[in-house]
Amino acid sequence: MPKGKNHSSKRTTLKQKYKIQKKVREHHRKERKAQKLKLKKAGGKLEYLRKKDPGIPNLWPFKEQLLKEVEDHKEKVKKEQIELALQRKKEKEK
Repeated sequence: MPKGKNHSSKRTTLKQKYKIQKKVREHHRKERKAQKLKLKKAGGKLEYLRKKDPGIPNLWPFKEQLLKEVEDHKEKVKKEQIELALQRKKEKEK
């Protein structure tokens, strides 16, 4: 006697299909939200929210000066952040 196929069809109703898609969407959303909270608690920043620096072309006139200005600006911002942090510490101690 030949053996028959003993499996059921993989077809599903559209209601089930969309329900599964909805569950997957919700699950992904919850994972993203949890990752954001985890980074926020650790004091990090989300990678996709950071703006990428396009850089300066080699043929740009006065490239060296521009690079130096950018570097000075970064240092200035960093110093300001450190000063703000120290001010906050002093205010908390009072």
